[in-house]
Amino acid sequence: MVGDTLTFTNTTYKSISEFFPTGAGQRRIRIYKAGVAHSTATLLVDETRLLTASRAYTLYTKSGLTANGPTTTTGTGIVVNR
Repeated sequence: MVGDTLTFTNTTYKSISEFFPTGAGQRRIRIYKAGVAHSTATLLVDETRLLTASRAYTLYTKSGLTANGPTTTTGTGIVVNR
């Protein structure tokens, strides 16, 4: 963690991270394609979420499958755990 920036590198499908606290408020979430240098990685998600104080959240990425294979649309989901 650098300041209020959380960075996860090469986090793959079905992997989890440890718990990281962050402050309440609007938080920008950016997700890049894994497996390449950050400076050249493709930005998949760039969105803002409102996080409330005294809550625990699970943030996950999602994309879909079509009859022709994976979609190019990637988004995030968030679950309030408490």
